[in-house]
Amino acid sequence: MRILTTTLLLSSFCSFAGTWFEESSPLNQAHEKLLDNDLKGSFDSIIQVWQSEPTQYVETHLNELLRKTLENDCGKSIATEPVAPWIHSIIVKRQSVQSPGRTVSRAIVEVSSKSEIKNIRLTRWPDSVISKESSFEIVESDARNTYRISYELNQRLPSGLYRLEVNNANNQPWQQWVVMGESPNKEVVRWEATDSWAVDRVAALNPYCTLPMLTVSVYDYVKDEYVRVWNQDYEGNYPTQLPINELKPDRYVIAVGLTHHRWQGPVIIEDQQVISKTYDISSE
Repeated sequence: MRILTTTLLLSSFCSFAGTWFEESSPLNQAHEKLLDNDLKGSFDSIIQVWQSEPTQYVETHLNELLRKTLENDCGKSIATEPVAPWIHSIIVKRQSVQSPGRTVSRAIVEVSSKSEIKNIRLTRWPDSVISKESSFEIVESDARNTYRISYELNQRLPSGLYRLEVNNANNQPWQQWVVMGESPNKEVVRWEATDSWAVDRVAALNPYCTLPMLTVSVYDYVKDEYVRVWNQDYEGNYPTQLPINELKPDRYVIAVGLTHHRWQGPVIIEDQQVISKTYDISSE
């Protein structure tokens, strides 16, 4: 199946007309393999181009190529290397939390495992620390624990090539390249009124990806910290108001998050937009 549109092909060929067929560069190979529907081969070539520290123009081109590789199956077949047998699942998340007058950006890696995880590290190629502010936590469960590292950022995690490293208590390492692209979310959430929100669709969704997940959470301020007192996820049929009425009169914080999912082989890549504000429930 030829999955590049005629417009993209013409613009790509025109942009590189002078050197397109003169040599077999990784960028050319990424195009050629994508045309042959070799999604993994195209993705491997994209990684090689990112390793060459490309110009801004080429970076934009790489983002477009990545978007095209995702059109076929939302990224499930662009990487075939399995995770380590002691890892159950891995999520790499870009998060943007918007509250009145402030926006906070984070990069989060969550690893679910029955084994004890000693270290999780996400670096930008070639070996750049993405933030000096990070926190590591463990969410315990009877089946398996979730180990989470969260990096505080001063801006959205930029597109580029990243190295993900996970080590367990037996010093067994697992590593994989992660390519972060730049693509506008196809649905966004916004406040519509004091106590309601709206989800706007700004572009057609990829039918091979799961529907964006809406998460509604309520937090109460207890003993000098915010504690989540209610939470619910929705995949489609999103509510537009808080669908509960059993909260006692008080001032709360309500957070509404919309998460887009894709895959890089076995790794889940998420882009999450969260809007939050105070929410007063009166006794009247």
